[in-house]
Amino acid sequence: MTTQFSNNGAKLKYIVLVKSNTSPSSLTVLKWSIVSMFKSSKPTGYADAVNGGEYSCAINGQGVFTKFDQCMVPSFGENKVPFGIRYDPSGAMDPQLRA
Repeated sequence: MTTQFSNNGAKLKYIVLVKSNTSPSSLTVLKWSIVSMFKSSKPTGYADAVNGGEYSCAINGQGVFTKFDQCMVPSFGENKVPFGIRYDPSGAMDPQLRA
């Protein structure tokens, strides 16, 4: 997650998914690029939800990245709020997973 400041001084927090170049031969040729970026409040409505949550993530052979998370959100009291983030480099989604 990264923080940026708006014109009025408010902190804007973003979730940033990055990837490295494929199989770099050394750290000197390692390069990172941004794959996706969005406001951190998008998954739960609460900007700090992605900080300190309990999570699990995986990536498959096609490069599909999935993160499942649960975190405390002040408006939900002591209950943890589950949410997930999925990135598919093809831009497609399995029709069985669409809501």
